[in-house]
Amino acid sequence: MDSGPARVVSSRLEIEKDGKVGYLQFDTDDRGWMTIWHTEVPPELRGHGIATELVKTAFDYARNNHLHVDVTCPIATSLATKHPEYQALIGKKARESDRQDDADSKASVDSGRMLPLRRKVSPQHPI
Repeated sequence: MDSGPARVVSSRLEIEKDGKVGYLQFDTDDRGWMTIWHTEVPPELRGHGIATELVKTAFDYARNNHLHVDVTCPIATSLATKHPEYQALIGKKARESDRQDDADSKASVDSGRMLPLRRKVSPQHPI
């Protein structure tokens, strides 16, 4: 296994409805891992399945791209426990900081990349 730092890309999935945006924040790295960090849905959009759709999309992306998934997001953890098809993807990734204390070993990060999920939903076409 390569002992150098992993290349990490920070991304997020977004769903826009009624001018509000729900999102799921995640990273992928060049070692075959996706880390699902956080899901946020504005209060006005909660209860409409947006967080579930975001999490399912992230897990489907991981499965389709042969990635292991490390989950810190409670919503993603909860969904995975209810869906056996996602449980096989979950593992615990060794953090760079766990392996080396050297600041130079921290993963490099490219911000601003997004998967093309963002879409607007009109009231006539709910999710």
